[in-house]
Amino acid sequence: MKKFIVLLIFASIFTACDSSDDSAPAFESTITVDGVEFKPTTAKLERNPSSDNPNIEGLTFNLERGVSGSDDYEAILFGFSYSKNSPTGPNGIYTFGLGTIGETLFANGFYYTETTTNMLYHSTVEVTYLENGKYRFEFNDVLAVVLNQAEPIVISGYFEGKVN
Repeated sequence: MKKFIVLLIFASIFTACDSSDDSAPAFESTITVDGVEFKPTTAKLERNPSSDNPNIEGLTFNLERGVSGSDDYEAILFGFSYSKNSPTGPNGIYTFGLGTIGETLFANGFYYTETTTNMLYHSTVEVTYLENGKYRFEFNDVLAVVLNQAEPIVISGYFEGKVN
């Protein structure tokens, strides 16, 4: 009986321990860049209020993998403006390219590596604000190109989690 009690105590101690890694990102991602997995290590948000219209706010998101200055660095940076009066907030399907605020949901962005800068264009990103700083981005075969480069890079998949 004593062995059973000792086992029960050890079992409760090990079950009470939290094995989660506090340094692990608070998000998940299925993003691929040209078919290669892109798992961000950081996700950042910058708010950009409009100086012309207090009802317009710009949001810029930066999903980074690796450390800037290293060979394995990659980043997807994109932004858009939306009306704070919109009943859906920043939620929507944004087309990469040119557009007019209030008429078209459009986004601008770049895919960076340590050696190249690719402009995002064509296709869409669907943005959903979830709660408490959490977002979901669904990249729908977004093209990233360098001027004078023959083939564009394709970015697909989703990101979901807390953006700081």
